[in-house]
Amino acid sequence: MFASLYGLVAGCLAAYLCHLFTSLLDINTNIIWTICSLTIVLIFRFFFGKRKKVSWIDIICVIVLTVVLITIEGTIIATALAVSGSDYLEPSSLSTSIFTLLASGMPYFTAAFLVRLPVNLIDKTVSLIFSLMLYFLISKIKEIYSKAKE
Repeated sequence: MFASLYGLVAGCLAAYLCHLFTSLLDINTNIIWTICSLTIVLIFRFFFGKRKKVSWIDIICVIVLTVVLITIEGTIIATALAVSGSDYLEPSSLSTSIFTLLASGMPYFTAAFLVRLPVNLIDKTVSLIFSLMLYFLISKIKEIYSKAKE
């Protein structure tokens, strides 16, 4: 999220490299998850692209849109990987809940969606807040530094 505040290219590059390195280090991951990160970059650029001011409405819209879209995309990807016969395993933070819902007769797609929704809500909200705080802190430091040079 943070890199996308500095531009579309920076955000896309950071998203791709993050998933590339993760997939090289973790056998249970797949580069296809980059789709979710690229969606976040596009949402960020749409809402925060050229603006100096960020309103609470913008933040709430980004959180809602990000959580809903990433949950849907993640569910589609996880379902496709799970039913494709690949050796895909859900992350341990999700697997117990998904297996519990599956054991109660719930379809995989529904179980994966319901489990991802609260996780994404917490994850994306915290990431957004920290990204914006860091961005504005760096902007303020740059502003103070440029005034000190004059």
